[in-house]
Amino acid sequence: MKAQTIFIQSILIAVIVLTACESQNPPTPTALLLPTATAAPITPTPIKIGQAITFDGLQVSVEAYELTGRYTTQFNTVREPPAGIKFLWVQVGLKNVTSTLHAIPATEHFSALHEQTEFKTSYGYRQNFLDYTTLPDKISPNQEIKAWLRFEIPAALDPSSLWFAYLPQSSRVNFLPPESPAWGDHPEYLWKLSP
Repeated sequence: MKAQTIFIQSILIAVIVLTACESQNPPTPTALLLPTATAAPITPTPIKIGQAITFDGLQVSVEAYELTGRYTTQFNTVREPPAGIKFLWVQVGLKNVTSTLHAIPATEHFSALHEQTEFKTSYGYRQNFLDYTTLPDKISPNQEIKAWLRFEIPAALDPSSLWFAYLPQSSRVNFLPPESPAWGDHPEYLWKLSP
């Protein structure tokens, strides 16, 4: 019984000491951390066919687009699209506005877009059309080139719902979740494929 009394007295003394210490050093208020506002990423404004942008000394434009089914290749053979697919052809204009040779962007820097879906270029040499993949690696000062890129898209897509993207420093569009479509840190330029 005496041990139990000593134990209870020890606990009471400890509580009194702790209470006294806390009353001498009141807790300091902590600052309330409010969430910081972040700017919502803004989708680049698409420009019209025929208009150009300039990035790092290279002027890029979309000159025209076409939708086809079958087409004749440069080897005089006929290519048919897979079932449910049609071919989207986009004519890209390039102009070197610098005084030195300029690298021509690789095909992976171009995309066709429909909502959150990105289509990349596919092989297709069409007869009597300059294919983009046949261009040299560099373009001379003040030189202008127009060449065609081919995409395979679902046949049901309306061209007025398609965009064309030039991604000078990236190979993929950086979409955020569907509830907030947005774009990445790299520059991205868009053309609306409709009048």
